[in-house]
Amino acid sequence: MVNTSAEYRSRYPQVVPVPAYVGVAEKSLWQLKAQEVAEIDLVRASQILRDRLSLDHFDTRPKANGSSRQAAVLIPILDLCGGVGIVLTKRSTKLSRHAGEISFPGGGVEKGETFYEAAIREAKEEVGLDPSEVEGIGLLGSLQTIRHSESFLAYVAKIPESAQLGESEEVERVMRVSLRDLADPDRHHSEVWSSPEFGSRTMHFFELDTDLVWGATASLLSDLMDVLAGGEIKGGIVGNSEF
Repeated sequence: MVNTSAEYRSRYPQVVPVPAYVGVAEKSLWQLKAQEVAEIDLVRASQILRDRLSLDHFDTRPKANGSSRQAAVLIPILDLCGGVGIVLTKRSTKLSRHAGEISFPGGGVEKGETFYEAAIREAKEEVGLDPSEVEGIGLLGSLQTIRHSESFLAYVAKIPESAQLGESEEVERVMRVSLRDLADPDRHHSEVWSSPEFGSRTMHFFELDTDLVWGATASLLSDLMDVLAGGEIKGGIVGNSEF
């Protein structure tokens, strides 16, 4: 039986809203190449991402006239048991924004910062990641969230397996999740959500042991895996009035 967002609402602590309409989603390229993606190691993944992601936006700063909150996230990748690991966090349930959600380290851009500098600073504050251990790879893309009216850029970076990461006031738990697990068809589901407010979009869901990754974080994971599978790069900032 295929899981759906309706079932997830009763099985996981994350709060998944109820859309006006739920439809069937087409498979992403990485789903068609799931076994191939699952077997990629860090060296190969780093090479693919360096070849394909943009290096032009490490010094991009927020526009003064942006209509939404400007933010940035870091997608740290590392070696995990010979494969690719991705760092995710479970946000504290005490927070006013995204409480209890699974996310990447990141947050709002402060005055004078570039988006990338904000992502690095937030990663240090949230999980204790030493900036000197971060090797920037490229910009994966941009996203706008629906519920909190945020526009953010997402940067992929390589960190050492030995990186010392820990919890903070904002982060309840730090997780190193394997690409192999994320590519497991039994852990992933996608569907199309439609409503008068935001039109139609494909929603992705990744099941962890006790939590559900959905929303912007799940969309970025799917985009990352599509790039590794040889698919198109989504969420560019060219022509986007927010950046």
